[in-house]
Amino acid sequence: YMVIGSNAPCCHSCNACSPSATSSFGSVEPDMTIILDIASAAGLKRVRHRRGGKKKRKLDRIEARKLAFHRKVRSSFLKMARLNPAKVKLVNAAGPRPQVQAQVRKIVDHVV
Repeated sequence: YMVIGSNAPCCHSCNACSPSATSSFGSVEPDMTIILDIASAAGLKRVRHRRGGKKKRKLDRIEARKLAFHRKVRSSFLKMARLNPAKVKLVNAAGPRPQVQAQVRKIVDHVV
């Protein structure tokens, strides 16, 4: 997400902007990637609500970035899913936790 969200060009030697990566072991590619998708503003609202709880923890350096950064990252993940629908699955994470968990289980059950 850091390469995707920044203006830095992707070096492609690490394939950071794709669901696969290259390492000293050769090409490593997951059987499946699940992206928990939520509108950027809604996701940030959740984070801020969670951070404002009992412990009042500060946002980390990524959470504190501007909305435009998060929108760019989300857009890139959605593009990744469009380009590889067989391996990259989108789950609507805007709903309640049990609903999101059910969607993930349904996807994973087809693989396991």
